[in-house]
Amino acid sequence: DGACYRFPAAVAAAITYDPDARPAEAASAAVRTPPTVPRRPVDYGRIATELRDPAEIVERVRRARPSKALPATSYEPPRTPLEERLAALWAEMLRLPRVGLYDNFFDLGGHSLLAVQLLARIREELDADLPLDVVFSGNFCVAELARAIELAELERADPEAYQALLRELEGMSDEQVRALLERQGEGGGA
Repeated sequence: DGACYRFPAAVAAAITYDPDARPAEAASAAVRTPPTVPRRPVDYGRIATELRDPAEIVERVRRARPSKALPATSYEPPRTPLEERLAALWAEMLRLPRVGLYDNFFDLGGHSLLAVQLLARIREELDADLPLDVVFSGNFCVAELARAIELAELERADPEAYQALLRELEGMSDEQVRALLERQGEGGGA
């Protein structure tokens, strides 16, 4: 029987963490999640050509199977503009020089109150309203958070607008689609 609380971004941003409030071991155990295996990247091109309904796409992305685990010491850079923005936001909030795609938020020194602040900043800056359970639902890393934001956007998508976009993509040549994807990867618009 859980409860959900919504705070204005200014209130959530003012939340602080006092590590002296309880023993370090208890605090550490309370905010850490067990490491999980990162998921392999979603093949959005294949999804766009095989699926026609936003609900089918959301289900396919949710069922993405885990791939081999990355060593804890390896740094994998962000791949998309969204991942780059999230990594920069995490690095700023955690006061780190950089954050990799699969670095766990809690392993980097994050804690639950900072995670609430992070979600408030994401809501404010990226217009993505995510539930708090996204923080504790697995490996809380940039890749998983980007995936959650993309899923939320797909769930909010207008099915008719989505169908129109698919029809437009179907009318493009392979070269035009590749060029469009390259522009998106560079942070440009369609």
